[in-house]
Amino acid sequence: MTSASRLRALLPFLGWPRPTAQLLCSEALAGLAVGLMVIPQGVAYAVLAGMPPVTGIYASILPALVAVLFSASTRLSVGPTALSCLLISAGLTGLAQPGSAEWVQLAIWLALLSGLLQLLLGFMRFGWLLNLVNAPVLTAFTQAAALLIISSQLPDLLGLRDWQQLATAGLQAWHLPSLAFAAWAPWPC
Repeated sequence: MTSASRLRALLPFLGWPRPTAQLLCSEALAGLAVGLMVIPQGVAYAVLAGMPPVTGIYASILPALVAVLFSASTRLSVGPTALSCLLISAGLTGLAQPGSAEWVQLAIWLALLSGLLQLLLGFMRFGWLLNLVNAPVLTAFTQAAALLIISSQLPDLLGLRDWQQLATAGLQAWHLPSLAFAAWAPWPC
């Protein structure tokens, strides 16, 4: 095996076909469309994880840049997910104050350790472990995570400080424009 072929095996993007001007234009438009969605989504996920909002921008961009170097595919999607953010928040609760420097440091260590574990499992070809978790368990886990995410965002949605104010304040304390936007936003026009 030549050194060039070894380098292509390690960095598959070196073997991608060279883009044409038309392809570059369409890819730039696609990148703009994805960026318009992924940046605000990343900021929201950072807040969900208890991180400063700016970390959501880094979490949206850096994983994609790293993944493109090691992916054999020219089309991929990587970045933060609501479920991983919820797990980070739950895992670090009680260890530090959300948004603090210590929280961020712990979250970085958690990300590095989980990434290292994923790399280790990948190099050892342990993908078969995923088959041990059956579909009903994954479905229940995902649905429970959705309920936790909704419940964590409900006070913010209504313009309240916390759940206690939600229970005691009544309808007059709710921020109705926020509620109307949230009720309307998911529905197509």
